[in-house]
Amino acid sequence: MMNNRKRKGVDAMPLGLLAVLLLCLTQSVTAATSYLQELEAEATRGEDTEQGTSAAPSRFEDSRALVQNAENIEAGLSKEQFESSLQNAFYGSYLFYSTLDEGKKQRVYDDYNNDNNIESIRESIKQQMKN
Repeated sequence: MMNNRKRKGVDAMPLGLLAVLLLCLTQSVTAATSYLQELEAEATRGEDTEQGTSAAPSRFEDSRALVQNAENIEAGLSKEQFESSLQNAFYGSYLFYSTLDEGKKQRVYDDYNNDNNIESIRESIKQQMKN
């Protein structure tokens, strides 16, 4: 009888651990699915722009107008306009940019004022992330 109690306790512990792991896995899958949906939406917006249609939501239309083409962000934007344009047209780059502190964001913005090509801006973001 004593062996049965010990055995039940031992069996119950892995089931609890399994439940916790299953819960963590479910949350990870949900987060990954949400992220993939955002990427798909961004890709769709890019395809719509290339095809000349305007299926993007209206809140993106103003910032999309600030992007001259696939290579440049319009020159002379305020920092807020630059950030909005980066977020809406180059979301992946914006995610990295958003992790920077304000001083590093200002350096990226200053670099944008010298060269508004997206590749130069991306390089600036990478450099600031290394520093």
